[in-house]
Amino acid sequence: MKKWWKNMEYEQRATVVIGALGIIISLGYIIYLLVVANPYISS
Repeated sequence: MKKWWKNMEYEQRATVVIGALGIIISLGYIIYLLVVANPYISS
């Protein structure tokens, strides 16, 4: 797991980190909408 991380260039690492953060934020936002906004939409 660590080998491929060390072999990557800095730009590639940044891309992977930003991509992962984007996915996590998107999932969190969708879950937030489902949990928080759902009662308001259905009522």
